[in-house]
Amino acid sequence: MARTLSQESHRAILAAFLKLMERRRIEDITTEAIAREAGASKSTLYKHWPNKDSLLAEVIGKLLARLPAADSGNCREDAVRVLRNMFIPEKEGPFGRVWPKIFGYAASHPEFCSALNNGLIKSSPRHTLTTILRDAVASGELRANLDVGFAIDLLAGPLLHHRLLHGEVPSNLPEQVVGTFWEVLASRRRRRDVFRTARRQGGSAARGSRPAPRKETLAFKAPSARKPPA
Repeated sequence: MARTLSQESHRAILAAFLKLMERRRIEDITTEAIAREAGASKSTLYKHWPNKDSLLAEVIGKLLARLPAADSGNCREDAVRVLRNMFIPEKEGPFGRVWPKIFGYAASHPEFCSALNNGLIKSSPRHTLTTILRDAVASGELRANLDVGFAIDLLAGPLLHHRLLHGEVPSNLPEQVVGTFWEVLASRRRRRDVFRTARRQGGSAARGSRPAPRKETLAFKAPSARKPPA
């Protein structure tokens, strides 16, 4: 009977892949190089992972598990946190060093990208955003007919575009994007509640401090009489 992959070998291979990712492009890393870096055989690696992409998915999952959780119960704030984790990671940490490479690899490998989006990693940013947006719909914050998949594209698009063009994402951009998104796609009930609250809070104060309208006399100048043509 073949010996199962030990916990030590499992951790060693994951760590080896992450170490190589910090130095090289993911496309240039082979399973042979990973096994060699981990001090294991290639056959040992394949006993647990069928291919490099499945190993990469587990590495990504481990990295995501280290990020601050986005489960405060405030859907809007949690969405901001997810976008911040995705696009403004700590540069000195392993996630910040390899995340741009993961983006690049997913962009050039459609099958891997599709697997990520379809739940290959349960804690992936897209999966987490899906849960947050569905909770926001269920609680009445966002409109009931929200297309969640398209909504995620709307949230991530501006940040991805800014990263590709400028290299870095401003620290306040996730909050700006989510704030605008929440205002535009708020449910009717939410819009009504916000309007009523604003009117209650500002109505009386505004009436008390607003100066009386100035009365103006509008003078109308009568048109001058035209001279008959000669």
